[in-house]
Amino acid sequence: MLVHGRVALQLLLLIIVSACSQADVQKPLLKSGQTAWGFTPFPYDITPAAVNKVYEIIDQHATLFAIHRDNGIPWQEAYDDKPFPKKVRDEWQARVKHIKSHHKVYVGLAPLASDRQSLAEISEGSGTRNSFRNYALNSVQVKRAYLNYVRRAVDTFNPDYLNIGIEVGELAGRSKSRWRDFHELFSHVRTNIRKEHPNIMVGISFGLQSLMASEHAEASKKMIEMSDYVGISFYPYQSEFHEALGSRPLPPPPNQWLAPLAWVRAYTDKPIAITETGYTTRTVTLNEPRLNMPGSADLQNRFLADLAKIAGQHSYLFVTWFLPVDYQALAERAGFKHGEVNRLWEYIGFFDPDLKPKPAWGTWEAILRGEQVAAVAVEQKPLVSKPAKEQAKQQTSPKPAQEAKYQFNLGEPADTFQSSPHDHIAASNGRMQWTYDYGARFQYLTSSIPRGSLRGSRQVVLDIQVDQDAFILISFEEASGEAYWSVIPATSVGKTVVLEFTDFQVDKQKSRKNGNFDLEDVNRVTIADARGFEGARGRQMVSIGNWRVE
Repeated sequence: MLVHGRVALQLLLLIIVSACSQADVQKPLLKSGQTAWGFTPFPYDITPAAVNKVYEIIDQHATLFAIHRDNGIPWQEAYDDKPFPKKVRDEWQARVKHIKSHHKVYVGLAPLASDRQSLAEISEGSGTRNSFRNYALNSVQVKRAYLNYVRRAVDTFNPDYLNIGIEVGELAGRSKSRWRDFHELFSHVRTNIRKEHPNIMVGISFGLQSLMASEHAEASKKMIEMSDYVGISFYPYQSEFHEALGSRPLPPPPNQWLAPLAWVRAYTDKPIAITETGYTTRTVTLNEPRLNMPGSADLQNRFLADLAKIAGQHSYLFVTWFLPVDYQALAERAGFKHGEVNRLWEYIGFFDPDLKPKPAWGTWEAILRGEQVAAVAVEQKPLVSKPAKEQAKQQTSPKPAQEAKYQFNLGEPADTFQSSPHDHIAASNGRMQWTYDYGARFQYLTSSIPRGSLRGSRQVVLDIQVDQDAFILISFEEASGEAYWSVIPATSVGKTVVLEFTDFQVDKQKSRKNGNFDLEDVNRVTIADARGFEGARGRQMVSIGNWRVE
């Protein structure tokens, strides 16, 4: 969570030590091998009642206690191995007394400031001089101080999972030299901690949308290989926010989360942990830059249900839903204005500001009980295929409805499709077999479509199976040059994939025209695989059958 203000945290530290223990009730139990699910104790208000309520939720409705330390480091005291400031000690002890025996413990620490580039700020009450923050990440001073700081956190919280770089992965795409420096710091700290505590899993976390950039992914490979797990920070509704920081856009829901989560599984075979996540139930706005990030209770519930299914399939270590209750009251007390970045996470809780549960709370409880979570439908936006004036004209002069289907010729694919160099296309039992060797390049197949043949269509359907799990991009281009794309999740287990055209997203790398997906104007389709840029190697075979638009 990229929080730039510290007002709320400073206020919280004044009262958080007053939180009291809760009465003993039936607690959720974590079975061996199951994903742990939990929250940070981030409160929704600064009153003792609010603080206690959050601890009560974690106690009774979580199998993970998440500690997220992202508000400074007492650098000088850590370097000298002296007692930390009283405020830091009090806050840490307040956390410790609420950790229960049924909790797995995750501790996230941040050596970088909220800009994810400069050295972390100095903790309040510390005697550290400002000049300390000028030291390089791989300096003797920083390595000694940060190792002592991490050791103190380990001794205090006794974690099962340790993140020694909250979202430090962002540095890989911002400064190559500082990323190399952090690599040295990470190696120094991890080596010592693993030697002293061999049972603790140590890693760092990455913003998933940033990590998916091919250059970022390649730069992070070595660090991830050194880690015991890959930590993922992922708030899918914030796609536009990360686009403004340079990331590529995510597709609409549900591929907004399905595509990135499948990508990270294909990217690494390391254990995966969701170190922080959430989904807003209200549209969130940002003033600078001017952004609107939609959300709803239905989308939150669907994201959580899908996340639970994926976490089970891929044996995620844990999932941290950052906060359980919407923090509107806290934001107002702290003076956060509407449109500030500090309010981007305001409505990701499972309880609204009046403590009324949202639909996703029932899903959360089912997950903790180990139940299979039922699929949840995603709300659909109507497809706009023509400008409003033209639609109004059609309403006054209606034409007979015409149902159109288009079937791709897979029996003789070499006559229909053009492929990237060195690829091989063949037909087998009515299916197209597309084979290629991964390299640092973009593999693609493209075919023309008679203009007007998609008139009246709603979706594209195909049977697909691959040798290596991958996300296959599919794009439909209009004669105007405007293009819309989505992602096909493909696995070694063959399946039928249905993609609604309402879920396709405009390709911002193309020359954008009117922003309306005009199916009647489509004259080309392309499918592509970019995993070679992400480090994939070896041979890939994509088998496609019964590919049609209906």
